[in-house]
Formats: sequence, C-alpha cells, structure tokens
Amino acid sequence: MHSVSDLVEESVDFRFRQGDPKFSQPAGARGRWARRSGEEEEGEGEGEEGGAAAAAPRTAERAERGSAEARALLSSLPEPQREFNARRRAEQARAGGGAAAGEGEGGEVEEEDLSDFRPRVLTRAAADASGGGAGFFDGASWAELGVGAELCAVLPALGAPRPSHIQAALWRFLAQPAAAARSPHCWVTDAAGSGKTLAYLLPLLAQLRAAEARGAPRAAPGCPHVLVLAPTSELAQQVHGVVRQLSQGGVRLRSALATGGHAQRTQVQALAQGCEVLVGTPGRLAALAEAGALQLTDLRALVLDEADVLAGPHGDFGQEVEPLAGGAPPGCRRLLVTATLPPDCRQHLQERLLRGARAEQVQGPGLHRPAQGCEEQLVDCSGGAEASPQAAFRRKAEALLRVLASRGAGGTPTLVFCNTMESCREVENALKRRDRRERRFSVLPLHAAVAPDQRALALQALRSPPPPGAPAPVVVATDRASRGLDCAGVGHVVLFDFPRDASEYVRRVGRTARGAGGRGRVTVLVLGRQVPLARELMARNARGEALISDSD
Repeated sequence: MHSVSDLVEESVDFRFRQGDPKFSQPAGARGRWARRSGEEEEGEGEGEEGGAAAAAPRTAERAERGSAEARALLSSLPEPQREFNARRRAEQARAGGGAAAGEGEGGEVEEEDLSDFRPRVLTRAAADASGGGAGFFDGASWAELGVGAELCAVLPALGAPRPSHIQAALWRFLAQPAAAARSPHCWVTDAAGSGKTLAYLLPLLAQLRAAEARGAPRAAPGCPHVLVLAPTSELAQQVHGVVRQLSQGGVRLRSALATGGHAQRTQVQALAQGCEVLVGTPGRLAALAEAGALQLTDLRALVLDEADVLAGPHGDFGQEVEPLAGGAPPGCRRLLVTATLPPDCRQHLQERLLRGARAEQVQGPGLHRPAQGCEEQLVDCSGGAEASPQAAFRRKAEALLRVLASRGAGGTPTLVFCNTMESCREVENALKRRDRRERRFSVLPLHAAVAPDQRALALQALRSPPPPGAPAPVVVATDRASRGLDCAGVGHVVLFDFPRDASEYVRRVGRTARGAGGRGRVTVLVLGRQVPLARELMARNARGEALISDSD
C-alpha cells in the first residue's frame, strides 16, 4: 500500500528533437468530466446494434451525474489545494494580458506557440510487484480445490497455473450444495485482469460435463444450457475463445458464438445443431430469440459479463437483456460479473434482473482499485496564452506526442482512450500528421465506426508485441476497448479525455498491469477543473482506498 508521500510532483519536458514540426490545424476539444447534453456518443453494441443515435437520451443524465460527482470531489479538497487552484487561475489570467488570450491585431486568432509548453507532471509509483504475483493467487492449488487432473493440465496454458483469489472463491461457492441451496445467484466482482472469465466458465462447464457423465441429456437444438451475454462482439469472441480452449483441454462441450457483424443464418445453423454453451451480444441474441432459433427453456445458468454495462441504470442494453433474463426458467442460476459495482447499479440490477431474489457476493480483494503494478501519471495541460477549446486540444495533443516520444520507438503497445468517436478521429489525425511515415508509432482506431476486420487488427496489435524494428502500435479507442477486453500486451494506457465517472476510470486503467505480476503505466491528460479530480483519484489509490465505495 502506498502513502500520500509517494505522490511525487515534478516538471518533465517531453520535447521532441530540435526541428520537429508543430501542429497547424486546430481541432475540437475534449477532456471534460461530463459532456454537454446532446453530444455524440458511441453505442457500445456492434454492427447494427451500435450507433451514436441511440445514445442521445443518455447524455444529459450522464452529464448531470458527472457534474454532481465533480462538485462533491471539489468541495472535499483541503483549503491549501483550493488556494493553490485560485492562485494558478490568477497567474494564467495575468499571463493572458488585457486582450482576449490568443487574439492578435484585428481580432484574428493566432495559433499558440507550443515549443516552450511544459506540462506539470504528478506521478504515483506502482507498488512493489517483485513477489511475482504472490498477492494475486489464492493459497490453494487447482487440485486442492477439487479440479480434475485433465483440466489441471490445461489451465497453465490459459495463464492460470494457480487459481487467483476470485477464481478460487467462485469455485468454492459453486461447488458447495449448501451455498446453492441458500441462493443459486451471485455477484462476481473483482478488479480488471483478475481472471473473472475463467472464474465463472471453469466451474459452470465442469458441472455441465459432470452432469453428462451421470447420464444427463445433451442440449437440444436451439436450447443451450449456459448463456453468456457480453456488451461487445470483441468481448464475446474473447469469452468464446476461452470456452473453446477449455473444451479442447478436457471439458468436451459444444459451443457457439452469436454477435452482430456476422451472418445470422450461420448462427441459426449452429444453434440448430445443438450447443451446450452460447456466447453472444444482446442485440443478436434477442433477434435469434424473436426468430424462434433460440429457446431458453433448458437454460441452467445465465451469465452477464460486464453486468453494469449490460443492464445497469446507465447501461445501453436493458431493452434486450431484460427480456432474455425474463425468459429463463425459474431454476436458472444468474451470475452478474463486473469490475465496477456502484450502489445505484447494484440496486438497479437487484430489482430488474434478480427481481428481489437473494444473490451471494463473491468478491476478490481488488474491487474498485487499480492493479498493484500500475503506475499513474497526471499531466496538467492547463494554462497557455490562448484560452479556447482548440488551444486546449492542441496542448493535450502536444503532451500526448511528447509522452509517446519519451517511451521511444518500438516497445509495448499504447492504448489511448477518448470519450467519443469524434474525439478519436481528431486524435488519430493529430498523431498521423506528426508521424506521416509511421516511423515512431502506428496508429490504429478501435470504435463502433470501424469495420470489424479493422477492429480485429487493432486488438491483435494490443495483444502481441510489435516485430523487432517495427513502430509501436498506438490504438485510439472509445470505451468499447474497456469492456472486459484482455489486452495483456498493453504497457501504457493514456486517458486523453477525462472519464465521465469513477467506474469508467477503473475500467480504463484496468487494461494495463493485468494478471499476476503485471506492470504498466496510466497517463491522464487533464485541464482546469479536471486537475483536482484526477489528483483526488490518485490520492485515493496511494492510500489504497477503493475508488467506489458503498456510500458513493
């Protein structure tokens, strides 16, 4: 655990070599805690299920929620911090002169010279992970938990030589008849990168296989026994990949994948052949159910992976998810899996999906906290002679370029988060203008407006290191990339736009320093009023406090 003294403030100059070109094109600004009502937002579905138009009714509510949290955090700052902020604003106002900042003669706006731009940097060092992930694993082995020898042999290839805390806890819960008698449903909560996917798949699939060994019939056509819902096609494909690995390694079960962006006819044929496990996205699963190709009468377990995104109070798929959950038989077990579970989200899911039924809490030690091996870096891009959204964007873009340059050519991939697709495009263009020949980095987009094959290329770049001599991948993404994706190759996450709430912050920073002994850096670019918010998040992390508490 860190102390507040581990927050070391320093001024770092990430300048490029002498003679590098500067920006010449203004771009729209981002980086607000809460966006203006009506601003474009990506729909987190895929293909025909996603789209900016579907997001419009949610933006005002999110803006109000974000503003309330911002005001609460600002009011909690100590008096010295408020005095510092006031002095800083006064200095910036004096530096702007009598006329409007950035205005030359005749009222024309002159582009700010950023050659002497030196953002202030605040760093929180990562915890000591020299123990090789000792705090990540449970004290018991797979065999001691009761996992069969055949599965124990394949689990190391899945990156799980020993069970993590959440994996061991959920296996114990699902293996206990007494626990199932108290409540078949459960919350599965732990930090991003803790192994939650394997935590729920392994016991559920092992139970299916054991039932078949006792003579239970296999799944009938169109009637799966386990249904896993995921908010994006990328996460659904990732989960299905783990199902197939387990099946090939000893749990001989049939499985199918149903997402948008792929031919529905092929998925109907797969269901008609019968499958014990079906993984899919809400929109496509709802379409298959409406077409009569999917029946839920034999469902034994329903899993909502990223439950807060799928069906929370600010989720995007309630109209599809709730009918699917309502169509499950009374004896169907529900597992609600998430890395973030604010109180309002828990209450909403309890009422809408569990219908008041009791659900056990199976929780790991890292809930609502960044990984121990995660270093946080705050880059304050405030100030400057020009006060405009365009100037703010240019300062943040300049800081991003210098941060990327400081890491050198090659190396691990970097994942840059933006709040909207429009902001993603602006950042992509800024990076490409600075490095047109891709000598320093290769820019790849990852959001709903990108074709599925291009999204697959971006994910591949995040999951594997670049070849020797190749430029380091820089993937510019919306929160589509924060929805449970396992990007083990990511060594650096940049929050170009400030997240709209603490849950988004937790999900984004969870894309690096994953797994046992994982290491990574998170760089947060902030402006103005975002600075104290980011400082408060880092201070909580330094004290080892959860970013979301039961009272938030």
